[in-house]
Amino acid sequence: MKYIYVDKNNRYEEYPVNDDEKIEEGQLFFTEEYKAYTRKEKVFISGNLNSDIYIPECGYKILLDEGKLFVEHCKSEQCDSEHCNSERCDSEQCDSEQKIYLDQVRIKPGEYKLENGSIILLPESKIKLVIGKDYIKVFGQNYKSALLETDINSNRTAQFPIYKRSPRIVKRIKEETIRVTTPLPNNYKNRNSLLQIILPPLGMLAVTIAMGIMINRGIYMIVSGMATVMTSIFSVVRFFQDKKDNKETEKTRQ
Repeated sequence: MKYIYVDKNNRYEEYPVNDDEKIEEGQLFFTEEYKAYTRKEKVFISGNLNSDIYIPECGYKILLDEGKLFVEHCKSEQCDSEHCNSERCDSEQCDSEQKIYLDQVRIKPGEYKLENGSIILLPESKIKLVIGKDYIKVFGQNYKSALLETDINSNRTAQFPIYKRSPRIVKRIKEETIRVTTPLPNNYKNRNSLLQIILPPLGMLAVTIAMGIMINRGIYMIVSGMATVMTSIFSVVRFFQDKKDNKETEKTRQ
C-alpha cells in the first residue's frame, strides 16, 4: 500500500493507493516501509552532517526536546543544503522555498508542542517522521541517522533468548463419594399455646389480690402483683422469640 500526499491550502491530505496503481511523476508518496530509531532526550535534525538525523536537502534546523519542537532556518556553513546560505533565509520568501508540516498543518519557524505520534513532513526532502515517546519512525530514503536503530514491534523479553516457563498447574478432581442425606425432621413441637403461658400467672395474681384484701396488706399485694406481671411479660416475650427462631431454623433446614 502507498500513500500520496496532496497540499491543499497549507494543509496536506493523505490518500491511500494500491501498489499496482500508477503515480504521476513528481507526486509525493510514501510506502509503509520505515525504520525506527531510539529517541534521545534531545534530537537534532538538519542538513548538517553532525546532526542526529542528517537530511541533505533540509533547509531547516529541527530540535526535538521532550514534548517540544523547535524549528528555525538553517544558516550553518557546514550545511550542504542549497538553501542554507541563501540571503533569503532571513526573509519570508525562504519559507516558500521549502515547506514543513506538523500534523498535516504547514508551520513556520518557531516553537511547537509535540504529542505522542506527531508527524513531521518535509516534502522537498521526501522525508516523514513519526515522533513517539521513546522512538522516531522515519519514512523515506534520503537521510542518514546516528541514532540507534530499534524494533518497536518486537515482543522480546529482557532475558531473550532464555525462556522460562511458569510451573504447570494440573488440577485433579477428587474421586471421593459425597452422600447427600435427607434433612432431619423438625423435632421442635410447641405444645404450649400463648393462653397456657398467660393463664397461670394471671391465676396467681388473682389469688394474691384476694389474699391481700382478706388480710388487709396492700403493700404485699402490690409487690406480689408486680412480680407476677413481670413473669408474665418475660414468658410472652420468650414464646414469640422461640417461635421466630424455629421458623428460621426450619427455613435453613429446607
